[in-house]
Amino acid sequence: MPLSVRYGRTLAAARLGVLAVAAVVVALIVGHPAALALAAPPLLLLAMRSRRDRPDTLTATVSLDPPRCVEGDTVTLALRLTVPAPVEQLSVTLDDDLPVDGTNQGVAVRTATTVFTFTLVPQCWARLDLKHALVTVLAPGGLDRARLRVPLGELTVYPQTVPPAAPPHPARLPQLVGEHVVAGTGTGVEFAGIRPYQAGDPVRLVHWASSARYGRPHVVLRHAERLTDVVLMIDGYSDVGPAGGSSLDVSVRTAASLAASWLAAGDRVGVVTLSGLLRWLPVGLGRRTLYPIVDSVLSVRRDRSVPIAGPPRIPLPALPPGALVVLLTPLLSDRVVEVVRRLGERGMAMLVLDTLPAEPAAGAPPAGIDGFPGGAALKLWHSERAIMAREIAELGGMTLPAADPASLSAALELARRMPPRGRSR
Repeated sequence: MPLSVRYGRTLAAARLGVLAVAAVVVALIVGHPAALALAAPPLLLLAMRSRRDRPDTLTATVSLDPPRCVEGDTVTLALRLTVPAPVEQLSVTLDDDLPVDGTNQGVAVRTATTVFTFTLVPQCWARLDLKHALVTVLAPGGLDRARLRVPLGELTVYPQTVPPAAPPHPARLPQLVGEHVVAGTGTGVEFAGIRPYQAGDPVRLVHWASSARYGRPHVVLRHAERLTDVVLMIDGYSDVGPAGGSSLDVSVRTAASLAASWLAAGDRVGVVTLSGLLRWLPVGLGRRTLYPIVDSVLSVRRDRSVPIAGPPRIPLPALPPGALVVLLTPLLSDRVVEVVRRLGERGMAMLVLDTLPAEPAAGAPPAGIDGFPGGAALKLWHSERAIMAREIAELGGMTLPAADPASLSAALELARRMPPRGRSR
């Protein structure tokens, strides 16, 4: 991108000007014209500055390799600066808040084109705004300097995914072809039994050994294969805990891990984010669906700045009939109970994952809540969360912890063995 360069005097030029003025003042005070000769050298240096040698434009090219990454990955930021003529010095300084591995400054002397390279190691998922790079151009002679800001764009940082060993599957599944065996019979591959032949049965299903044994045609029954529809719902109403490990961080990383696991098993996965803005993505199939899902949840922290208006309204297309809804929440907002109530009215199978990083002890306030009282007030806070979990259970939801991948896998294995308690349509 071409940028216009506007120069100002450097500190060295200002000092030369001060010396020249001081020499003129001294000559006037002492009354000797010869003293004016002291002002000649600094004035001569200032007069010798040639505006023709100063480049008036600068071309900047920004590149990120790769433009998207996962938490902890290394990203190379390259900034190429080109000026029409060589300058005394080109320097670049990045914002101090960027996750730069090493120095965030670069300097090149007596050059017209140079490439500054920086290494970024983002540690937290986000749509990371790289802000601006401060570029300083020192003109030949060192008496003129220009400063300008070069926009660096945005870096998409995906959350780290650790798929659990056994993601849950609801007992009621939609009638779509998939990879999961159910109790009913259909056109799958798993053996379910043998029955007498009926009119309309395909000949390829005839079990010849049984037919010969019983003296009449018998056919093979096989378990039907179905596809699980899963909707991941992220509670963005509350975000407590330390930066990088808050409840919202746990929710997003867990949602990404579950989505990767279910999509790898051939299920269909959708997502709904509850915050100041309600975003949703319909259920999709295939590994390529993972990135749109993660892209849709990366904005949940930015959406929290939008004022919340009215009760949550989840669109019907976002919740297919018979789908399993996984709600990730720290159980700190009364709106969550209203969401679960509406899901129960629609007959959805619900699994609620508690994403509070760590419940505080009796004498310590919860991390991330400023000014939270201790003692009896903290006990009341514990009681409110327990009441909320009980209300969710009464509405047909199953509440499980999601503190770390190990406990999440154990919780999801427990959920897989238990039938969902959501009402059927």
